Amino acid sequence: MPKLLVLIRNQVIVVSAIFSLLFPCSSALAQVDTGIVLGSVLDSTGAVIPEAGITLTNQAQGTTLTTKTNGEGNYQFPVVRAGMYSVGVEAPGFKQAKRENVSVSIQQRAVVDFRLQPGELTQSVDVASDAAQLQTQDASLGGVVHAQTINDLPLNGRNYTFLAQLEPGVVQGQQDSRGMASSGSFSANGQNSFSNNYLLDGVDNNSNLVDFINGAGYVYRPSVDALQEFKVQTSSYSAEFGRAGGAILNASIKSGSDKFHGNFFEFFRNAALNANNFFANYQGLPKGKLIRNQFGATLGGPVPPLNHGQRKTFFFMDYEGFRQRQATTSVLTAPTALMQSSKFTDMSDLIKFQGGTRKDALGRTFALGTIMDPATTRLLRGGSVDPVTGMAVPGSPGSTFWVRDPIDPTCNALASGPNPGCRNQIPASRMDANALHLLQQFPAATRSGVLSGNYAVNPVTQDGYNQGDLRIDQYLSEKDSFFGRFSMGGSNTLVPAPYGGVIDGSQFGGGNQSVKLHSEAGSWTHIFGPKVVLESRFGYSGVNHMRLPFNAGNFDIAPSFGLSTPNSPNMGGLPTFTVDGLGQFGVPQYLPSIETQNTLQLSSTATVLAGNHSIKFGIQYSRPQVTFFQPASPRGAYTYSSTFTDVANTSGGGTGMAQMLLVPTSSTVMGMQPCANTAVAPCAANFVGGPNGISATRIPNPTPTATWSVWGGFVEDTWRLAPKLTAVLGLRYDLQRNAPAPQGRGANLVIDPEPNNPGQAASATYYIGKDACKTPLSPTFLSQAATDNVQIQCASSNKLVTSPHTMFAPRVGLAYNFLQSWVARAGFGMFYLTSGTSGRNGGNDLVATQNVYPFAYSVNINNFTPGQPVIYGDGSTGTFESGIASINVNDPSSFNATNLSLGGIPSPWKIPYTMQYNFTIQHQLSASQTVSIGYVGSQSRNQDLGFSSYNYNEAKVIAPPGMSTVNFREFKSFNGMNQVMNRAESNYNSLQVSYDKQFADGLGVKASYTFSKCRTQGRQGLVNNIGGYRSIWLLGPDWALCDTDAPHTFVANAIYDLPIGQGKTFGRGVNGFTNQLIGNWQVTAIGTYLSGPPFSIGCNTTTTTGLGCNAVLTGQPLYPSNQNFNHWLNPAAFANPPVATTLGQSDLSPLGGSPTQVRGPDFRKLDFSLLKQFPLSGDGTIRESQRIEFRAEFFNLTNTPHFSAPGFSGGGAGLPAPPGVLDFSNTQNFGKITSLRLGAEDPRQIQLALKYYW
Repeated sequence: MPKLLVLIRNQVIVVSAIFSLLFPCSSALAQVDTGIVLGSVLDSTGAVIPEAGITLTNQAQGTTLTTKTNGEGNYQFPVVRAGMYSVGVEAPGFKQAKRENVSVSIQQRAVVDFRLQPGELTQSVDVASDAAQLQTQDASLGGVVHAQTINDLPLNGRNYTFLAQLEPGVVQGQQDSRGMASSGSFSANGQNSFSNNYLLDGVDNNSNLVDFINGAGYVYRPSVDALQEFKVQTSSYSAEFGRAGGAILNASIKSGSDKFHGNFFEFFRNAALNANNFFANYQGLPKGKLIRNQFGATLGGPVPPLNHGQRKTFFFMDYEGFRQRQATTSVLTAPTALMQSSKFTDMSDLIKFQGGTRKDALGRTFALGTIMDPATTRLLRGGSVDPVTGMAVPGSPGSTFWVRDPIDPTCNALASGPNPGCRNQIPASRMDANALHLLQQFPAATRSGVLSGNYAVNPVTQDGYNQGDLRIDQYLSEKDSFFGRFSMGGSNTLVPAPYGGVIDGSQFGGGNQSVKLHSEAGSWTHIFGPKVVLESRFGYSGVNHMRLPFNAGNFDIAPSFGLSTPNSPNMGGLPTFTVDGLGQFGVPQYLPSIETQNTLQLSSTATVLAGNHSIKFGIQYSRPQVTFFQPASPRGAYTYSSTFTDVANTSGGGTGMAQMLLVPTSSTVMGMQPCANTAVAPCAANFVGGPNGISATRIPNPTPTATWSVWGGFVEDTWRLAPKLTAVLGLRYDLQRNAPAPQGRGANLVIDPEPNNPGQAASATYYIGKDACKTPLSPTFLSQAATDNVQIQCASSNKLVTSPHTMFAPRVGLAYNFLQSWVARAGFGMFYLTSGTSGRNGGNDLVATQNVYPFAYSVNINNFTPGQPVIYGDGSTGTFESGIASINVNDPSSFNATNLSLGGIPSPWKIPYTMQYNFTIQHQLSASQTVSIGYVGSQSRNQDLGFSSYNYNEAKVIAPPGMSTVNFREFKSFNGMNQVMNRAESNYNSLQVSYDKQFADGLGVKASYTFSKCRTQGRQGLVNNIGGYRSIWLLGPDWALCDTDAPHTFVANAIYDLPIGQGKTFGRGVNGFTNQLIGNWQVTAIGTYLSGPPFSIGCNTTTTTGLGCNAVLTGQPLYPSNQNFNHWLNPAAFANPPVATTLGQSDLSPLGGSPTQVRGPDFRKLDFSLLKQFPLSGDGTIRESQRIEFRAEFFNLTNTPHFSAPGFSGGGAGLPAPPGVLDFSNTQNFGKITSLRLGAEDPRQIQLALKYYW
């Protein structure tokens, strides 16, 4: 702690010194989580009244601020905390005037104008306050959600960030591998969910963890009972905001008032109240266990011993706890009963429960799922005769084709189609005993008659957290005030393994997880006079996240199956296995995972009122620090993709278990020469089989750490050009200082400009951090680097990546109140993404430059060529047992670098940026109602290619399948030469319509509709429903719809006090007892509709060497007439493109069509709540009295299943898709949906609650 205090002190001194040099006359206002009250004072003739006294009074606390109008009759209070106020004015010769109940919200410019009447100061006039105001002061888009709305609307999980989705242009986040959709993630105006900016009490609340392992874009989420309000801003917001180009979610915690207030609450739900999961019903499973309790209390008020005169102190504190035991349906795949009972010799179910066929290069047709014998794999030349079958090989003499024969002789192909007598048996003598023993550990399938999705369980997840806040507000005088807040929380989660035992089968989110959170904020405000105000602000927040797998401490499991794993802490259990037709099992990759974050923020900004100008300027400093321990494959990772047991050059047969079981042997094809590493036809392939891919990772020590900083400065002038015309002119500048590698333990690959001709040798430099430059390197690495023109150099410092110094971001807005109840607004803004994933700072520099050779690195050996098995650096071929024992990753000085990939980040790094623009017309229908319609758009540049890397070793040429392209690689000695790239673009265009009725006369309504289109070349790292790139060097053809693209989005919410009871339309005269029964009922609801998410259908055959491929459309309907969750897509609508025939051909047709050809199911949801208030004391009114509140909340009232798209995982669980679900030749599984979009939260849930207010 002393080091932290010293650090904070030093940073405060630096910021203050710089600010004093830049702005010697004042320091400032950070109107981040506050509003402004401003206006003009005129007499009855319209003449300005200078020097009029203005008093602003907080109606809850009784605190006051005063100022005077300037020579133009204007006044403003630049720092006004959200709440309800009264504004009074007095001037000699005029009657006093006062306006009560002026609502001030976060980032609002509340205009309160006065026209004074001649008279004595002792006379007063009360001016009616408008309930709804037109937005006449700026062009930003967004809305405020007040405490009443936050508390009254049905809010699943009591997570206020979900209410951001009530705004136009905002859509819910898509399913991702971290479950962020369950934490309220959202996309605003086409920006990805990583581009939002979360603020709490005006300070940074963003997660900077490398991969958002905390499952949220924010650090700390306060209880809804602790919130005063929050504001969502989606476009053209103030220049004081940097960091991101998406939305700003700006929340504020309550302050105490001049009276003691508080509440107690308990929210409860269990399985008896809820509907069953759709797929649990489908699998014949009963409802899983559920017990949930969410409880807490709040307390706020004055601190009487510290209150003297104008000096007043208020406090607010709260606590919330959560306990849950919930069974979640997991639908996976297990070996069928026949496979298990036959000890995997009888694999006929692979054919029986799949549809479709596969045709080989000889024209033979086999049933899908037919196991082919790897030992018969051979390479034939076109125009020749196959010596095994005697069949003619099609094609020209220059073409080559891989073929193989079935392992079961009863499965020989017939001329008219597959052999119906095929038994699909594997000889027991050919099996690997260890692989067989491992497959026998799988649990029995729970459903017969199907191959995929035949295993369903309801494991119980245990979850709990505790959190709390304490806020102190101190008003020293009219000129000085400050506040401080401290928040902390912690959670523990246990997610059981779906397969259990040694098989495990957890996804990355499984295992034991613990999280510790903290958030602190402080602010000091000083008013120098009517024209200058100062506020300095401090923030500090952090996350400590640990996730350990099951069996983490059991180091006997792997050796019992002939496998080796590292004997390091928390590294027990099986390696990761990915098997076609079975899915993933063992311990998932990237576990254990230990990540931390701490972010320090300091800011000062200033507002000066000069005539009709309100000029704001300031400086900001942010210093995040993250650590990242998440080795990719510490136990090893195996992939069995059926490449060696399917019909050659096809995929999706589901024969991965056979490939895993069969021991690679010498070729059984007689009379043919053996194939060399660069196969020349005709030849027979030896030792084909084993895994297609194997990975191993050197465990980093010490833990990689990154500390970086971002400086920001801005100036903005709100210029009242005329009484009805306001312009906002702003400019922001950001300076990013990237993270150095601690102790120099980092390296960065910088590629020289690419040559013009494919395959021409390129050159690069591999920079190693200055302080670690003497780290011993292996001879094979040095030799490969010399061969490939890669220079090894010591960097001039430990900082391996720099950023540009030209990040100027203009902001412009106009608001024209052209008629009394009409306003037109237009805005433009440029926004740089300077932090987090999209900005490639800190943690992402850490991954790309510290998790690299020779410090912490992975070796990935892959081969998906039908006749070429995986070959280790020592020349041996991959087998089940060889595993990571054959890959020495622990000693970088003796490491065989044959299969090593290098990587890095271009330096200087081009910062992604977004240009936002909008034009909106707003009309006030009545005192409480407004409607608006507008165009909102954006263009983004330098966008990330997701977590994909640009591989300079990808041959930039189209070649026929199976043809070697090694001679067209720019760096032939290394497996990959990867650069994290930001060369993608995206655009968004929309029509947005909204209607807002503020709560009045017992009714509040808000509704919005958005018609939009979002297109992108980028891919999000954690949610990529678009699919991979066909070729990373051909981005132009890979324009796709964004993951979050939803052409139609409609969201509406309502709060309605039923007109029943005393003083209401019905039952006006009932007695008190009757009123307690029938009065004070309220209903609330949220309804949501949005179009289904786009996704891609790929090819089911290989059309080139090393490039991707999308299916082409045949012109048939995309969706069948009998569309349902088992048959969402029409297989006849898709076909494979032509196969490449010529090396270097310019025809791109073998890459297929564009991505995102189809959409998943639309989303429709209605949440509803019923509330009953029981007044206990006071004046009997609900909002002010002591009372008890009962509420019943119904989430997904209609119990409508919200299906994911085919191949998607539900609720962020990351479960693998069933075999063939996106393979249009698989008539059994194609287009099959196996998960729900909201996961465990999808079926109807009923929640009961009691709250006591006092």
